[in-house]
Amino acid sequence: MRDLFFALHTLCSSTPEIFALAADRIFVNQIPRKIVKAQDVRKPKKILVIRQAGGGAQNDLMPIVDTTITAICYGENDHEAGRLRRAVAQRFTLLEREQHNDVLIHNINPTGGPLPNVEKDLVWPVLGQSYTVKADILEVT
Repeated sequence: MRDLFFALHTLCSSTPEIFALAADRIFVNQIPRKIVKAQDVRKPKKILVIRQAGGGAQNDLMPIVDTTITAICYGENDHEAGRLRRAVAQRFTLLEREQHNDVLIHNINPTGGPLPNVEKDLVWPVLGQSYTVKADILEVT
């Protein structure tokens, strides 16, 4: 079995439009503490965090995954967080059966619109958007 989130990380990191905005600040599940501490409290650089947002119990143990993820985009302000969110949304919704890290991603579809927010502990502008992902998580040959 392969890691779907590692594949999604690779997908985002290898997309020029996303990398141009977030560079190496693309993470799975949470932002490492050292990255949080290195940011300007009032104007953090753009950061993308990909997290699981639901799905069936032990969904990640199935040969074909149909799961829900959330792409959380942080930025210097609402507009900059939105630029990153739009780059991610475009890449995800235009994807058609691609292989990344031995995971075959069939499609990624939005499950709703973006949700603006402010990270209460960090006071950073953030936009989150959820997607459903269909992928084969067994090694592709």
